[in-house]
Amino acid sequence: KIDFSNVKSCLSRDTKYRVILKVLIDSTGNLAVSNILISSGIKQIDVEALRVINSLNKWTIPIQNGKPISVSISIPVLFKLEE
Repeated sequence: KIDFSNVKSCLSRDTKYRVILKVLIDSTGNLAVSNILISSGIKQIDVEALRVINSLNKWTIPIQNGKPISVSISIPVLFKLEE
């Protein structure tokens, strides 16, 4: 379970916040690099999105033509405070 209590104070009720992260998954399935591609506009939310993505363990190994490769992908992370 992920605890979002450290960003709750930054969220307005029923407003969606989106952060787009760019991540590099290496040929062994490890997350090699992650950074913010598009900010939510709120530093704490951006930092939390990075923390969550960086806490994920092994990713599926990218394969092309039968060989493992490194791949860069964009991942949207959405935050919304609900009642």
